[in-house]
Amino acid sequence: MVGIRALITIAALISGAFSDASAAFYDGNNLIPMMQEGEKANRSEKADYLSASRFMGYVTGVADSLGGSICIPESVTISQLGAIVTKYLNEHPDEWHLAGSHLVTKALRVTFPCQQ
Repeated sequence: MVGIRALITIAALISGAFSDASAAFYDGNNLIPMMQEGEKANRSEKADYLSASRFMGYVTGVADSLGGSICIPESVTISQLGAIVTKYLNEHPDEWHLAGSHLVTKALRVTFPCQQ
């Protein structure tokens, strides 16, 4: 019986360890609270900087993954990328149910299309 309890405990710990690593499964509804903390930080208000950093890291990660499918000028900063995605999310609450990576990609592709 102790063996089964140990296995159940290990399984619970393992599943908990992976649940926080589900950034690839964020949707807009998950990104909004993090984005809002970033907006507070930008206004020099009391903010959850960890959440704000997670938002910026997510945006940067998606932007990096897009490679040559978008053409971001070298002079664009990470803060600007965050501002672009924030503007898009604020203007499209009807899309918050969509995958976070889709929303970030859409915001960046609209802003930085490659010239054909």
